[in-house]
Amino acid sequence: MRNQKGASALSIMVILFLAASILTIVMKVAPMFFDNMTIAKVLEDIGAQSDIAELADDEIISAFTKRLSINNIRGFDTKKIIITRDDGLLAIDINYEKRENIFKNIDAVASFENHFETKAQ
Repeated sequence: MRNQKGASALSIMVILFLAASILTIVMKVAPMFFDNMTIAKVLEDIGAQSDIAELADDEIISAFTKRLSINNIRGFDTKKIIITRDDGLLAIDINYEKRENIFKNIDAVASFENHFETKAQ
């Protein structure tokens, strides 16, 4: 009698379950990172404006919010934008956490830190 080779039904089910779990996690977590890449790019673009240091804080936040809206980033809390001006430097910090529910009471939490700094003319 020859030994059979191959995967059992149980091992195939376990592999399918693991693959589906990983795919679900990736599909829930990846958008958080893509959104942060967009936020970082918008921050970089705002900082590239030649008159950024002359704008008031409210104007900077308004321009940032408009660009986020154009890039389809909704529901961003503008209270997370911290603008400081010290010794001729303009610094913009955007530090926030994003939480995404994976399954029932299991959440994925990601912390993001974005920083921009320029000399104020």
